[in-house]
Amino acid sequence: MNPDQYPEGGHRLKPEDAEKGLNFLTPEAHLYALKRSKSWRVFVNRERVLGNLISSQALCFNLFTDLKMGVLQKDPAAGTAVKSLFPALPIEKVISVDLEKLPKIPGFKKVATSFDAVIVFKDAGGFESLLGLEVKYLEGLDEKRTGWGNPWQALAERFDIFNAKGRAAYPPKLGFNQIARNFLLTLAYAQYPRKKVYSFILGLREDRETQLKVKRFQQMLKKPFSPMVQFISLEDIVRDGLKGNSDKYQDILQKFKTRYLNL
Repeated sequence: MNPDQYPEGGHRLKPEDAEKGLNFLTPEAHLYALKRSKSWRVFVNRERVLGNLISSQALCFNLFTDLKMGVLQKDPAAGTAVKSLFPALPIEKVISVDLEKLPKIPGFKKVATSFDAVIVFKDAGGFESLLGLEVKYLEGLDEKRTGWGNPWQALAERFDIFNAKGRAAYPPKLGFNQIARNFLLTLAYAQYPRKKVYSFILGLREDRETQLKVKRFQQMLKKPFSPMVQFISLEDIVRDGLKGNSDKYQDILQKFKTRYLNL
C-alpha cells in the first residue's frame, strides 16, 4: 500500500462513519472489534480500531475475525482456510483463533502487551502448537526497551534462548524490545516445550526494516529457537490463502487484498 494515497489526516474516518463499521470488511469483524474495545482485559483503542484506515489493529480484525468465528462454529472450511494461510506449518486441526489475546503468565501480575492474534493447532501426530502473531502495516517493530525486572529476566533464563550475541544485546536490567517480549511471552503462554512454538511477524513485503530486525533477532537465538521466529509478508499470506477452497473466506481475502495491498 502507498501511504501517500491519503492526504494528511485523510486516513481517519468521520466519527459517524467509524461507528457504522466502514473500517471493516465484514459485519462480524466490526461487531467483534466493538465487543473487544469494551473489555478492560484487552488493548483495543476504540477510536483507532474503528476510525483509522491504516491501523494494523483493524487490519488484524479484518484478516482473522471471520476465521475465529468459523473455528468456534466448527466450520471445516475455516480450518482449511487457516491451513492455507500458513502452508509451511504442520497444521492438521485448528483448535482456536484468538485476537488481542492477553495471556495469563505465572509470575506476572499484569502483562502489558497482548498477542495481535494467536492460533492453536494440532499436527498429524496430535501434538499441539501455538502460533503467536504480531501484525504490522505501515509501522515497524517497537525498539523501546521495557519489561525489565525479575519476571522477564527469569523467562529469558528459564528458556535459555540467547546465544552469546543475544546475551550481550539483552543484559540484565536493560529490558526487552517488542520482538523479544513477544517471543518470551509466546514460549511462556505455550508452556514450552509442552506445546511447539512459532512466533511470526506479519508485514508488507516492502518493509525491509522489519525484516532486518527479525533477521538480527534470529541471529541472537540459540539454534533450537531461531527458526521459531519468522517474518511472513502479508502478500504471501493472501496469495497462499486464496488457494483455499472456501468461497466465503476467499471473498474476504480478495477484499483484504484490494483494501490493504492495492493488488
